[in-house]
Parts: sequence; structure tokens; C-alpha cells
Amino acid sequence: MELLTQLPEYRPKRLLNKIFDKEIEETIALKLLNPEIAADEEIIKRFRNELKLARQITHKNVCRMFDLGKSEATNFITMEYVSGEDLKSFVRRAGPLSIGKSLLIALLGAAYATRGHRDKAQELLEGLKKQAGQNYVMPFYIAIIYLGLGEKTQVFEWLERAYEERNYWLVFLKADPMFDSLHSEPRFRTLLGNVGLKE
Repeated sequence: MELLTQLPEYRPKRLLNKIFDKEIEETIALKLLNPEIAADEEIIKRFRNELKLARQITHKNVCRMFDLGKSEATNFITMEYVSGEDLKSFVRRAGPLSIGKSLLIALLGAAYATRGHRDKAQELLEGLKKQAGQNYVMPFYIAIIYLGLGEKTQVFEWLERAYEERNYWLVFLKADPMFDSLHSEPRFRTLLGNVGLKE
């Protein structure tokens, strides 16, 4: 494989590289896994399962994954290379976020966090907070990223702000599996009671 470009949206230890695979004569993306993540056999097992499922999907909006491999001490994933604008550039260019875009960024931040990409999640979180200083961003959305990061104190702080604003998303707290990890927390039960949802 021949390195063509180190793609800028990933920092060292989480590098995404544009490479030319001489074996198949195709340009692909090579994602180097964070060593901390790669050391967790459960996460690697989950990646393997996701790879098997991903190979069954062919759709223009789904990036194809090719392989999960290891070279010396470095684990990597090879996947389809998709040219285009990275998320950071898009957010900068798009300017103020609509409610729909804010929700998508919050969900992406939570997904990054739960997959071990804390730096990307933090970056999106800071972006949302910065937007909140200029335009309205629902506190519920910020709570979602904190939930992915596992920062429960911040989750409750932002959910309580959402409650103070009478945010309609709170009606989904009890049913949404995203919040299952909070059900045993007394503050969560109190919040459910305040919203009118009994545990």
C-alpha cells in the first residue's frame, strides 16, 4: 500500500489516511485505531461483527468497510475512500446551525464518544456550546453528547436546563434506550417525576 495523503480531520493515533492499495489497484481509506481501543478485545470483537454486517450493505449513503487488520502493534480498518468535505469544514462553512443540524451534530458527538473517539466528541460539543452562545441550541442536545462521554454530572446539569425551558424532548427520556444507563440514578427518577413520567 502506498500512502497518498494523511487526511487532516484525524489527529495522531487516530489517523485516517488516503492510500493506494496496489493489490486491488484502488484508492481506499486506512483508519489507524487508537491503541487504547485496540487493546480492548471486546471492542475489536464488536468491530469484527460490524464489519461482517457492513459487508452485507450496499448503498450510496453508506461507506463500505473492507477489512479489520493488524500490522505489528497497529490495528487498522480499511474502507471505501469517499472524497468530499469533512465535518469540521462543513460546520464552519454552514454558520449558525438549524435545530435539525444541531440534533445531528449532537447524535454524531454521542456516537463518537461511545465509540472511543472522545476528541471528536469534545470538538463537536465545544462547537455546539459556541453556537449556543450565538444562537439557540437545545440543552437536551448538549446533554446527549455528555451522555456519550459518560459525564453524568454534566448530563443532569443540561437535562435540568432543558426541564427549566420545558423542552419537549424530555417526554422521550423514559422510553429512549439512549438513557437506559441513567434509570438507576436518583436524579433521573426525580427528573422523570418532574416531567410527569413515573419510573
